[in-house]
Amino acid sequence: VGPVFLLGGRDGRRVVRVGLTVRALVQSVTPEALARVVPVVPSRRQWRLRAGRARDFGQRAVCGVIGIALSVLFLQSAAWRSLSLLFFATYPVAQPWFLAARENARLRAYPYAALFRARVAKVDGRKAVIRDYDGRTLTTDIVPPQSANIRDPVAAIVFSDKPTFTRITAATDFYVPTSQRFVGPYPYLHRPTMRRLLTALNETEAEDRPAN
Repeated sequence: VGPVFLLGGRDGRRVVRVGLTVRALVQSVTPEALARVVPVVPSRRQWRLRAGRARDFGQRAVCGVIGIALSVLFLQSAAWRSLSLLFFATYPVAQPWFLAARENARLRAYPYAALFRARVAKVDGRKAVIRDYDGRTLTTDIVPPQSANIRDPVAAIVFSDKPTFTRITAATDFYVPTSQRFVGPYPYLHRPTMRRLLTALNETEAEDRPAN
């Protein structure tokens, strides 16, 4: 599998790559398509990760109860009291959602995004080194453990502040098609959309491949 870059930027123009050997399909991607692969609204999986364990929920619930009590005791304005009560009543559930939304927004703040396809070059404990044909490497945590093997093809969305992608500044979790697993410390990708995207690319590449 060669390096594939689905390139898109805020200006909507096709990105010109410098110093990259492209051996596969290159297509532009719209911000709307990126929003489907890396969603703006946090997924249930992201919410569960930020929500933590039952003890964490209990701590947030205690904070919510204290906030409600203080609002009733000290806020004189009915409007401010209503807003404060609503905030603290929903705090145990809303706080993980806010943290997940902030994390998604941090990643999506980069002006350029690309679909990066390569292979696993090395597995060292809970770390995997991803390398493409040009020697470009990325390192990711293997979560869950033993979910990626050497030479497995992988795909991820990568981000950069430069249209040439000479420097990759952030990346999502990696999808491993051979095992149908997603590898990485945080579930940025909308999994069904990522699977459909790669399936469509593979079908297009097969149609464009010269017949023997």
